[in-house]
Amino acid sequence: MMDTVAALLSPAGNAELLDSVIREARVGRIVCRLLLVMTAGAALYGAVLGAWRGGPQVLYSAVKLPLVLVVTSLLTLAFNWLTGFLLGLRCRRPAKDIQSALLDRDILVGTSSDPNVVRLLPPLTLEKQHVAKLVSALCDIGQ
Repeated sequence: MMDTVAALLSPAGNAELLDSVIREARVGRIVCRLLLVMTAGAALYGAVLGAWRGGPQVLYSAVKLPLVLVVTSLLTLAFNWLTGFLLGLRCRRPAKDIQSALLDRDILVGTSSDPNVVRLLPPLTLEKQHVAKLVSALCDIGQ
């Protein structure tokens, strides 16, 4: 399991994660593993901090710290979900050319102040077929 977490946290792991989403792998399983590792690490860290005071403080800190982290993560989930769609794609060709080619295929994208960056504007109800359509279109136009 730690190999999976280490692979996902490496720069190459980000590409593997996106590839697994495109190949319809279960992302929920990966998220559960990362949540489990985060909770276990926080419990261990909390226990070490609580050991400074001794007694029941060890148990209290070992329970409190993971709860705080998990609750905070859940509260920010909506914000992280929305900002996760704010993506840009650096291209070899000018973004205007890519934008017009994708618009011809009914894919809405934007440009940015960088002339080679295409802003992806997926719907909040993004589905696998949308990602597949984008990947197919980018392969067809050579990006």
